[in-house]
Amino acid sequence: MSSNDAHTAANYRDLLQRSRNDLVRQPNISEINEARFRAEKAAEEAPRREDRAEFCQVLAQHYTSFAEPERAQRWLDEADRLSTGVPELEASTAYIKAAILHQSFDFTKALSVIQPFVEHTADDLKPSLRARIQTLYAGILDQLGDVTGAHRAFAQAIELREGLNDPLGLAVVYYNYGEFCAKRDDDVRALDYLERALRIEQEYDVHHGIAQSAMQMALIHAQRSSGEDALRYYEIARESAAASGVPTVIAFVKANAASLYQRLGDETAQLAALLDAKTYLERHSFDSMKELVLANLAEFYLNRGDLNLADPLLQRALTMARRDGNAYAIGQMTYTLGILRKQQGRLTEAASALKEAVERLSEIKAHVLTLKAFGELATVQAALGSHSDACVSMVEWARTYVEEHNQDVEDRLRRVQEIREQERLASQEEIYRLRNVELSDAMDRLKVMNTELRDLAVEKDEFMAIAAHDLRNPLADMRSMLQTVIGHYDILSKDDVLDICRDLLATTTRMSATVHAFLEISRTDRRTNGLENETIDVVHIAHRAVDRFESRAAVKSIKLVVTGPHSVFAIGDASVVDAILDNLISNAIKFVPSNTTVTLEIGCDKQECIIRVIDQGPGITAEDQPKLFTKYGKLTSRPTGGEDSLGLGLYLARRMAERMSARLDYEPRESGACFVLRLPCA
Repeated sequence: MSSNDAHTAANYRDLLQRSRNDLVRQPNISEINEARFRAEKAAEEAPRREDRAEFCQVLAQHYTSFAEPERAQRWLDEADRLSTGVPELEASTAYIKAAILHQSFDFTKALSVIQPFVEHTADDLKPSLRARIQTLYAGILDQLGDVTGAHRAFAQAIELREGLNDPLGLAVVYYNYGEFCAKRDDDVRALDYLERALRIEQEYDVHHGIAQSAMQMALIHAQRSSGEDALRYYEIARESAAASGVPTVIAFVKANAASLYQRLGDETAQLAALLDAKTYLERHSFDSMKELVLANLAEFYLNRGDLNLADPLLQRALTMARRDGNAYAIGQMTYTLGILRKQQGRLTEAASALKEAVERLSEIKAHVLTLKAFGELATVQAALGSHSDACVSMVEWARTYVEEHNQDVEDRLRRVQEIREQERLASQEEIYRLRNVELSDAMDRLKVMNTELRDLAVEKDEFMAIAAHDLRNPLADMRSMLQTVIGHYDILSKDDVLDICRDLLATTTRMSATVHAFLEISRTDRRTNGLENETIDVVHIAHRAVDRFESRAAVKSIKLVVTGPHSVFAIGDASVVDAILDNLISNAIKFVPSNTTVTLEIGCDKQECIIRVIDQGPGITAEDQPKLFTKYGKLTSRPTGGEDSLGLGLYLARRMAERMSARLDYEPRESGACFVLRLPCA
């Protein structure tokens, strides 16, 4: 792939993420047409087949949510075609197809599509796709009444999502598991997981997710006769559904509003909600929602005693539930049908419907509704003269329920123990890891220190050899001069002795400078990890340095000036800054002609305090600049007063600067020399 193709591919990946957000996760109705146009164009023109397939998947999901099944099917078919032969794409397209079937309540077909990919996801697919497939699989098993399988699948989905650190994915699985628990009358656990989902969705402003989670919580609170909480969550759901603009979400909230008011015992509001939902669904093709509305409407008429109106509505709803394989809906509707037949006096049919309801509801562990169905069945069987059958069935169910309840408690306790054991092992592993990390870090630091010590030892050996060499000649000269004085004292004139003494003084001065330089190297080596960095006023330090050199500068008629603010504060070691400025000012005095000015210019920017030492001398030639800051770097320019220069001063100055996290550089100018010391601002 060329760099241009790679750039284009990256652009399409960014657009894909944007389209997924704008069309599926957080659609904005006012911008939906533009988002559709971009995605459809990309689905046809993207250079990579994988990108085109994923755009088709997004469009299929989007048009399903917006009740446009024909357009959704077109893009789903195209995604299917593009995915053939690419395992990851085949799995993701199957996931989208199964999700659409699940949303349409066609659970049996959804299971047949997704199950092949559940069985080989461990190694073949990305963890994020595995997590999505597992979550959907759990939801399908739940709708089909496979409680054990669904529970196991939900546990795996939660584990996968938590391992991915995927908050929005976690919200999806938390919501689905909360709904699963609500159907089994486990209200406490249902509210816990729905609340977790809602918190995440509110944090990320996922309006359609907020609407669904809040609606489920409203239904549970209504069931628990907590009317104030129920209506509060319903209002959140209603507002969030409207904000999302997604027809499936709006239909979901409208369809469930009737169930909410039924549980609260408000018939007037229930009827109004049913008519509102019916009107909305007539404009959109959502058969799955119509099933719920029809069932609610049938219950409404049944409660009012309008049996002739309730019967056909309930039959239609039950037919749709059987077609879709919705185990919970079948159990609930056959229970309602049994009550309807009982009130119609058709007791044999009532008994048959209630027996099916008991069987369906007990299979999916909807315990409260199962108990109600048993109660109604006992009444009908008593009326038919068969008291014992109902009693035997109820005793058997009660025994099974107790066993299942005990098993559930044991499973929960075992799971808690497993979690605690995992946490304990994780803590031990973390402690062990930290110990190893600390030991490893200590070993690494020791290796670095050993390397530095070896380097310092080599360097000091080198310095000692250089010092011995540089001191040998002056010592020999001094010995020779002293021998001359001693051997010829009687014939030397006073002027001759004074000349020799002057030479001795110059030689000892040069030796003193050499010794001082090497002592500075030793001192800064020892202070590598012990510099006393603190807040310092560099203006004060600069004035102090000028005072030290004022008399020496006056000898050559050189003026020393400090410019800048009254105070500038930096982080550093005052004694080290003193030493660096001493070196820079000393060099300036050596190399500039008489009757010139050396300026210490002080300023600061947002992060650094800056000291410039600027002179009016000949400057540094381009050829000499690379030699600056090197050991024994000899420049072409020479001191104007015949002063000595060892070539170590700038090397030492930069080295000292680095050891207090400062920088010393040369700044080229048209005339004169400029050295810049930069320290961190306080």
